[in-house]
Amino acid sequence: MLTSESITAIMPAFIKAQGNFAPAVKSATNPHFKSKYVALDGVIDAVAEPLRKEGIAIVQMTDVEDAQTILVTRLIHASGEWIGSRYPVHPVKADPQGEGSALTYARRYALMALVGIAPEDDDGNAAVKAVEAPITESQAATIRDLIEATSSDTAKFCAVFGVASVDKLPSGQFAKAKAMLEAKQKKAA
Repeated sequence: MLTSESITAIMPAFIKAQGNFAPAVKSATNPHFKSKYVALDGVIDAVAEPLRKEGIAIVQMTDVEDAQTILVTRLIHASGEWIGSRYPVHPVKADPQGEGSALTYARRYALMALVGIAPEDDDGNAAVKAVEAPITESQAATIRDLIEATSSDTAKFCAVFGVASVDKLPSGQFAKAKAMLEAKQKKAA
């Protein structure tokens, strides 16, 4: 169960806080794609103060299950009631930097999901991508092969491009995705 036994005090406070959340502004830039995204501090800036005003604290901690790091995110009300989520952390590299990067990524997305916010669409590119035709089966196979060859995380790759799966990658993004993965492959060699 991802809530305290009772949530009768936290839910009205959470609903009131949610009505005062600021937009999650895309202020950070991905160096590989030159695209904007909402950094963890931007997510916290959007929600922390309205939550605090309603007596709700954000707590994010890790747990380990079957040698897998799990991010546990909770919103804890002054009454002691809480709502929460669990999010598996998938580092690309098994070193402290890879783990830290994956944890920051997980913290950002887990918090956005728990509080119910999404990044603001600051330029309409998301709408354009939604109607653009996806890559061909052959192109998807190429990307999958490169993901495997570079030991990349498919879920993270898809998240970077804002798609649910490799075969949903917009055709206009194929060359960029392929070049990124080939550069990673070349660097590893």
